[in-house]
Amino acid sequence: RANIYARDNFECLYCGHGFESQDLTFDHVVPKRYGGKTEWANIVTACYKCNRIKGGRTLKEAGLKLLKKPVKPDWVPFLMITIRIRSVPDSWRDYLYWNLELEDS
Repeated sequence: RANIYARDNFECLYCGHGFESQDLTFDHVVPKRYGGKTEWANIVTACYKCNRIKGGRTLKEAGLKLLKKPVKPDWVPFLMITIRIRSVPDSWRDYLYWNLELEDS
């Protein structure tokens, strides 16, 4: 979920507004009931309002348009998430992702 938000720059791909992650959800462009899969090319970031408007309908049925086509990124989404974390309390540092291998002791 967080990687989808990072790919879409924390913006709803239906209305274009930016949001904090807690105010976002994701949506299947082609609804699961029509055979839509949970994959990069069929999942977009959506605000709760737009997600309610679309529901389990197609874009045409809901009268919505995508602002950009969802694609599998050619970058590592976690890097954007890491960059987005501006100030992390010191007490959290032991629990965050480490980008290194641990040595045998």
